This record gives sequence, C-alpha cells and structure tokens, in this order.
Amino acid sequence: MVKSISRFGRSTVWLAAFGVCFLSTVRSGVAASPGNCPAADSIKTLEKCTLKVCLYPGFKPFTSWEEKDPVWRGWDVVYLKAFAKTYGLTFKAIKIDAFLGIWKLPGQDSKLCDISAAGISDLPDRRAESPGTNWSKTYYTVDRAYLVRSGDKLDKVEDLAGRKITVIVTKGSTADTDLQNRLRQARSAGVKIDGVTIGYTDQEAEAAKLVLNGKAFAYGGGYGSVLALAPKGSGLKVTWTHCNMVEVSKNVFKEYSEPFSFVVRGADTGLPEALDGYISPKHPYPGTPNPPTPVCIARP
Repeated sequence: MVKSISRFGRSTVWLAAFGVCFLSTVRSGVAASPGNCPAADSIKTLEKCTLKVCLYPGFKPFTSWEEKDPVWRGWDVVYLKAFAKTYGLTFKAIKIDAFLGIWKLPGQDSKLCDISAAGISDLPDRRAESPGTNWSKTYYTVDRAYLVRSGDKLDKVEDLAGRKITVIVTKGSTADTDLQNRLRQARSAGVKIDGVTIGYTDQEAEAAKLVLNGKAFAYGGGYGSVLALAPKGSGLKVTWTHCNMVEVSKNVFKEYSEPFSFVVRGADTGLPEALDGYISPKHPYPGTPNPPTPVCIARP
C-alpha cells in the first residue's frame, strides 16, 4: 500500500492534501523596462507592454527563487526574458508557491498572468483542465531520474521491493504520476512493493537534505532538476534515468518522452503565435541535454 505523509521535519513543506491551494502566496518581481514597446499593436497582454509570468520556484534549474537572494533564475526565466525583450515587453514574475495547477492560471477568466512557466509537462489531462489557454510548441523534453545517496542502488522500480522506505516527489508532478504508475504496474505483476511511502514536498533542496541524512531513500524529479541537486562531492548521485510512464488505458502503461510547454493566456491576442514563432532553432533553449540513453519515443 502506498501511503502519503503530511510532514517530515520542520524545515520541509509537505503537501498533505491533493487539493492544496496553489496560490498560498503570490509575490512579484519586475525586470527593467526595455523603454519601448514595438509589440503593443500586435500583442495584447493583461498590462500593456508587460509580460506577466507565473513561476513556481521549486524546479531548479528551470525556475528558482531564494529569499536570501531574491532574484529569479532558471532556464525558463532566461528564455522568457529574452522573448519579452525581443518584443519590447517588460518581464514581470508572479511567484506561485505550489506547482499543482499552475497550468490553469493563465485561463481566460484569470487576470493573474499571461504565461505560466515552471517545467510544465504538456499532458492531455492538463490541457483539458485549463480552458482559455493555449499550450505552446514543445521547447524542451526531459527524462525522469532519481536522487539517492552515493552508496545506494536504484536502477528500476523492483529495487524498492521488500523495503520500508520513503520516496519524495512534488505533488501533482509527472514524477508523482510516473512513480505511481510504475508501482501499480509492478504490483500487478506480483512484485511486493507495499512498504514504500510517498512523501510530498515543494522544496527540492530540502528533499535532497532528507535523502542525504537518510530520512528519505530517494527524491524523484526531472533529470536536469535532479542533476542540479547532486554536485560533485555532495554525497548524492543521479540514478535511474528513464522515460515518463503514462497510463494509456485502465492498468495499461507505456513509456513516452516528456515534452515541456509554456501555457499562454488565450485571450492575449497575438501572444501565443509570437511565442510559438520564437520557439525555434534560432532561439535555442539553454537547458542541459538529456543523457543519450534512454531513447524516449514521442506520444502519438
């Protein structure tokens, strides 16, 4: 039986309920104005000449924010700032404290942001629950991976069998659904994986500390995010790089590549088209490439 825990140490924020409010705190940061707005006539945004972007801070190196050094960083941030500059738009960040549901925020009835960005996987169910949005072209694909202590082994889901351990993921992320699907598939094949507790957090750095001190066995995330948590000499390593497992029908699972898209406010006339036009080899995304294996196929 997979269990969910609501707290694991004072320093870590745990999400005990699936319906947790993803707008617990909203903060903003504004980049310097370019000084002109040549896109004003062709691109409509919530605020004239301003690109408001909802960002979740917990997916370094895609998006990150630290109170002690309050500057937005990350591959998504760099890329969208460059896009905004191209069109003379002022980049304005809106901080969203939980990842779950961030793809809904640019919806037509919302006045919060023009774009959501935070390493958001483009999934059919997410598109279905985000009316009033346009999902951009794929700008990056990511593999799944795990963070464990240097001496531990985790190369496949069967390595979790027969153990009472905690594996941490972000609630509602593809790391969460991928793990759930793999556990279900293994159990249906007769593998005894009843001692695994899934812990939820919105703080990747704290999750890494829990793994390092032995309070959790592993942390699951995107390859780039996990790699950033395991610098040389940290006592941690990246392991089990794999494709994202999706349930294609009841109890039938397949592995696919995982595309990332930006979610754009549909009512922002011209913005979806401008962003899709910008996403091209002429404007390469700054993310680290996935390792050469595995080779993940695209979903049909």
